[in-house]
Formats: sequence, structure tokens, C-alpha cells
Amino acid sequence: MTTISEKAYINTDAQNIGAGYDHTVANFNFTKRPTESVKFFTLKIAQARETKLNGPLVLKVTMTNLPGFSPLPANAITVTDITVPASTDPLIVFPVFFTVNKAALNVNDDYAVNFKLTSANQGAISSFDSDIDVWINYSDFNFNLTSTFNASDITANYTYKSSVVDPANQFGINNLKTEYLMEITPNVVEYADQYVYALAGAVNPNLEVNNLVTGARTALFRPRFTLNATGQVTAVTQSTLSAPSTAITNLALDPTGVNAFVYTSNNNRTLKVKYTFTLTTTINGVVTPRTVRVSEEFSYDPDQIYF
Repeated sequence: MTTISEKAYINTDAQNIGAGYDHTVANFNFTKRPTESVKFFTLKIAQARETKLNGPLVLKVTMTNLPGFSPLPANAITVTDITVPASTDPLIVFPVFFTVNKAALNVNDDYAVNFKLTSANQGAISSFDSDIDVWINYSDFNFNLTSTFNASDITANYTYKSSVVDPANQFGINNLKTEYLMEITPNVVEYADQYVYALAGAVNPNLEVNNLVTGARTALFRPRFTLNATGQVTAVTQSTLSAPSTAITNLALDPTGVNAFVYTSNNNRTLKVKYTFTLTTTINGVVTPRTVRVSEEFSYDPDQIYF
């Protein structure tokens, strides 16, 4: 049985999380790499114990423009049959890539298409999870930033690991969740929690920690990273898009960190940053400044599903 993984996730979300996701997103830079192999969705092939694939699985797929978006030029994406190598694994996870001709695209436009699996040379295709709507570099969070996002290697959904160490033990966290990195202007990056946006209707672009005394979730400040042309992070500052926290001073990169964005391929990107700052709060009636250490790692999420 072959399913489109992202569509199965969306169908499950509608029943469980209720965030209202109804599409996935293909993220790529319109202005770099004239042609690129871009991941658009993922297949999952479940095999019975007694019956396995007899040679490669070949699936035919169609692509159709979605209404409400700029129509995708006919020569922009080369859609071919999908060939999945035979395997004895009970579950095969297979990312689907198609070649994109970027010269056909307009950096100021939003595009969206529907991919549909129409036939397979063996086995069956799930009737519920056989198609997926894919938005291309959609400019989210109600920002009018289409051209900026479409010219970005960075903007996308990421798996996010964070560690915050406060020597006073008032705040701290070791966290793993999803964050949305945004290149809001060239080489200037911020992030936001897309689950908070989906479930609460509010953007939450803050470094979040736990109050280790009360257990309350606390937003310390809104970080901003500045990168140079090679992807090195050259500065961490408080964002100018919201009021800065006066409790945070002396923000500085930690030289022991990688402090860089690395683009290996369309579905393999990382941003790793370490930094410190002075946090001044009142503890047991005493104004207490101390140096807090932060480590943040972002890895391109294989499931680009949001909003």
C-alpha cells in the first residue's frame, strides 16, 4: 500500500491536533542554482510480511495548478514517473524529488500545485492519501515577503533543539520541537513557533525557557541572527520587530559554536548557533546579574507542513 506521507499527516491532524493544516510546502531559492532537484513530498510504502515488492515500484503522477495562485509555467517542474527500488523492509520511506527550472519562475509570485498518484505497477494506492497540495515558498505569518522568501536558502520549517543554562537556576530548558526560520531581509534571520501560530493564531518568535522555580513557561526575548555571504553568523541581537527586553544585555556569540548556516542540498540544511548574554532579574529579593549560555540547532524538517 502506497500513501503520501504528508497527506496522511494532514488527515490525522484534522482529527487530533486540529491546527487546520491542509498542504505542504516546497522551499527553494529562486535566484541560486539555475536548476535544482527539489523535494516535493514523501511516499510511504507498507509491505505485508508475506508479500514484498517484485522489482521496482513505478508510480505515475500528475501535477495540476491550484486556483488562487500564479499558474506554474509549463516548463518549471519536470514531473516524471516515480521509481522506488525494491526492498524487503516492512515500511519504505521515499522522498520524491523533481527538477525545477528556476528561469521560468517569478521571484515575486506565489505558486501552488496538486500532485496526484494515478497508478502503480504493483500493489495499491491509498484512496485517502493519494494526492497532496504543495505550496511553493509561500510567504507565511501574514508578512508581505514573497520575494524575500523566494530568494532565500534559509526560510523553511526546521526541527529545533535548544539548551539554555542559567547558573542561578531560575530559568532553563532542553527542548526539541519545530520552529520556522525566516530570512526577513537578506542575511537577517529570525524564528517563530508555527504550532503556536496554528493553534493560537499568534506569532511566537521568542527564546522560550521554563521557570525552574514556578514551572511557568517564559519568553526571554526575540533573537535575531545576522549572517555574512558565506553563511557564518556574525552577530546575535534583539529583534527590532518587538520591544527589547531590558533584562537582557551583553548579547554575544560564543566562539566555541559552529555559528553558521550550511546548505548541503534542498532537504539538508542546518543552522547552529551558540551565544551568551547577561540576564538580570530579582531572586529572593536580590537583583542578580549572571551569564546565561544558549545553544540552538535547526535541522531542515523532512515534513514541511504548516499553516
